[in-house]
Amino acid sequence: MRKIFIAVGIIVVLSLGALVAVPYLFRDTLKAKVQEALNRQLEAKVSFGSVGLSLIRDFPQLSFCLGDLTLVGTGPFEGDTLLYAEEFRLALSLFDVLGGKQIGIRSVRVHRPYVQLKILADGRANYDILKTDTVDAAQEPSEYRVSLQSYRLSEGRIVYDDASTRTYIRLDGVSHSGRGDFTQSVFDLTTQSDVSGLTFRYDGVSYLNQVRLNAEATFRIHLDSSLYTLKKNEFVLNELPLSLDGWVALPEQDVVMDLRWALGRSDFRSLLSLVPGLYSKDFRHIKAEGKVAASGRVWGTYGVDRMPAFEVSLKVENGQFQYPQLPQAVHNVHIDLNINNSNGQPDQTEIDLKQLHAELGSDVVDARLNVKTPVSDPNVNGMIKGMLNLGNLKNVIPLPEGTDLSGIVRSDVMLKGRYSAIEQKRYEQFEASGRIKVENLSYQAAGMPALSIPALDLEFHPHQVALQRLQVRSGTSDFSASGYVDNLLGYYFRDELLKGSFQLTSQLIDLNEFMTGTATTTQPPDSAAMEVLPVPANINFQVQMEAGRLLYEKLELRNVKGILSVRDQMLELQQLSFSTLGGTVRMSGSYNTKNPSEPQISYSLNINNIDIQQAVAAVNSVGQLAPIAQRATGRVGGELAVHGKLDKHMQPILMSLSGHGLISGDQISVSNFEPLQQLAEALKMTAYHQLNLPQVRLSFRMENGRVHVSPFETSWHGAKSVISGSHGLDQSLDYLVQLSIPRSQLPPAAVQVFSAGLAKVQQMAGASVSLPDPVQVNIKVRGTVAKPIITTDFRQQATQAAETMVQAAEQKAQEKIQEVKADLRAEADRILKQAQQQAQLIRQQAQQAADKIKKEGYAQADKLVAEAKNPIAKAAAQEAAKKLKQETDKKAQAVLDAAEKEAQKVLQEAQKKADELLK
Repeated sequence: MRKIFIAVGIIVVLSLGALVAVPYLFRDTLKAKVQEALNRQLEAKVSFGSVGLSLIRDFPQLSFCLGDLTLVGTGPFEGDTLLYAEEFRLALSLFDVLGGKQIGIRSVRVHRPYVQLKILADGRANYDILKTDTVDAAQEPSEYRVSLQSYRLSEGRIVYDDASTRTYIRLDGVSHSGRGDFTQSVFDLTTQSDVSGLTFRYDGVSYLNQVRLNAEATFRIHLDSSLYTLKKNEFVLNELPLSLDGWVALPEQDVVMDLRWALGRSDFRSLLSLVPGLYSKDFRHIKAEGKVAASGRVWGTYGVDRMPAFEVSLKVENGQFQYPQLPQAVHNVHIDLNINNSNGQPDQTEIDLKQLHAELGSDVVDARLNVKTPVSDPNVNGMIKGMLNLGNLKNVIPLPEGTDLSGIVRSDVMLKGRYSAIEQKRYEQFEASGRIKVENLSYQAAGMPALSIPALDLEFHPHQVALQRLQVRSGTSDFSASGYVDNLLGYYFRDELLKGSFQLTSQLIDLNEFMTGTATTTQPPDSAAMEVLPVPANINFQVQMEAGRLLYEKLELRNVKGILSVRDQMLELQQLSFSTLGGTVRMSGSYNTKNPSEPQISYSLNINNIDIQQAVAAVNSVGQLAPIAQRATGRVGGELAVHGKLDKHMQPILMSLSGHGLISGDQISVSNFEPLQQLAEALKMTAYHQLNLPQVRLSFRMENGRVHVSPFETSWHGAKSVISGSHGLDQSLDYLVQLSIPRSQLPPAAVQVFSAGLAKVQQMAGASVSLPDPVQVNIKVRGTVAKPIITTDFRQQATQAAETMVQAAEQKAQEKIQEVKADLRAEADRILKQAQQQAQLIRQQAQQAADKIKKEGYAQADKLVAEAKNPIAKAAAQEAAKKLKQETDKKAQAVLDAAEKEAQKVLQEAQKKADELLK
């Protein structure tokens, strides 16, 4: 009996060990198979950090798990993340996996998913990623069947951004679960949802902002007809309960629906909970009264070019609320709003705000608005009238700690008429009058620059809105402006072009405050934190600007004048002039955001008397475009034209820049520049540690990440010099310096260096040969700025000396020189040929070794497959054989790579010896 227990115990232990070990043994093979299958079926880049199988986690089901699953779009959605999940887990039927032809999915678990659904204006969707051939194949019987019993999402975020309908929905902190028998054609699905923040925007207007959502709902699912009916439900938005009834059907591409909603309670307090500024930790203490009635319905078909009919009704009577700790209340709130569309035609929508009345303490606000035929010919009838003392808001609504608000806002505006009257310039048929005025507005919030608007005066006319006066101070910046805006109604209702013209003046504009919220007097901004600023479409504004000072990062511009244009998603600068860095600049350029993921820039500069060191300190890209500038002093002028791209942090993509320019200057000095240090050491002339250019005028061009400098002539320590070449934005160098050095300036050490170059010539001639005057030398500067490589070329010097010797001595000396040179060339050719033979031998031996490795490895792999006795073992052996062949290929390639490296080393050393002989 004891032996039986021992045997049973051994079997149990081995079984448990197999349950744990088998998934790990096949993990790498499984990961490769899964990734290959997903990429084969999806038009997206699929990756995941881990893949796992477990027979214990969801026992008796088999648990299949992907970690750090990521789907990234391609084509128009290149680089956009469609899905990321920290963990994606399926529970599969173990018996189906072991013996069935179909695999049943019992449950789905997704932890910390991030889902970003995008639809472009033309209707293309980033979630339409199933390949065409996969869709066709999907019509065939699938190897998978859904026996789903439950699913759950936890700690998720879901974003739906539909440009075709201008709808944006974001769900933060999503926890959602559902249970139902998906094997049935008709069944009930019970769901539980919790969302910490729901945001809903339509056509640029935010209707819900970070609203908490809790929902319990049961749906009757008809899979065959794709019909989903709400049986019972409970939705709560913040503290506002809603009831929702109806059904949704999904025939083919469109969505057919009939849904009704209504408030679960009629108290004013529940409606207030949806107001972001009011719903806070103090909301539970608020005292509220008043009656609310709200309901709505959506029915009909929703599609790419169709919308359902809808109606919304909201009424508030005698609403009021007050925070217990504050002295005043908001009272006499009356709202009567109806929005109707009876047939789904956008032009049949009518917005009718019959009344909006509220009293904030002693301040009163009244408004009404009626809009008909908003698409064909907007018919508007509305008004807003009231006065608001912002300083009293703190007596009505608790403001965040550290916030101070004051000022007076007055409005008395009336609009009545059809847009066609403005469009056809029949201004007498459209009534528009009134003003909006702001006096002494001041706003201060923790961590933000102080904002004050001493004066704002907007005057409304049928054809335009006139900005009579605007004065603004933000932090240390100040603005004064006047101007007008045309076609405001056409822009709002028809998305037509909005035109405007303004005059802007300022004593100081600190752009760093607007990018970081802090002034430059404390700390410069971190440009890496900036994001692309898109320029709006359908706007044509022109701003005539004058500013005494303008600050941007470390740059300070003075006496700024120019014209700023905003149009066609582009910002253009025209006739801009300013003083900076000790000189003056004239500039024109553009910033283009038609492709907001890759903004384009183009500009031309005309600079005069700019201090080099100030430019390097203020503009980071100067040191990258011209590394020598970091060690240079003096002033320069010239012209520069550049175009290229910006990255997502609004920084130039240096490799994309191209253009040309001309730089000139007098008395330019360069010192402590590593390439000069190395050059002086090679010449044994310490004076060349410093480069003093009495006059320089050079032209250059930029392309493919390099700055190419055209040959320019200058004087360097009394030596005539010609400099040309290029440097890369990666700090690589490729320059040629041609020097003509007077012999009288050569110190003894330098004479020895130059004389060594004539040693072979003197030996051939059998006589002493003196150095030419001046001494000609070519210097090549390569490597990088930090680690330059300097080589000298004395062939020109030797040739000149040889010619002098021929004239002074005999023709025989020249013949000997040529004979020696021929011998040197022959010796160099012999060295190179011998090296090539040796390199070829190394490659041949390596190829033989690699062939042997592959032959033995492939034979071993084939043997594994041949020895497999059953289908399961054969499948495992095939995978092991495939992996073994891959490892064999890697070993063979490593042998070839090592041999090639050794062969190249032999060739390089031979070339170096040959070059030394021919110097």
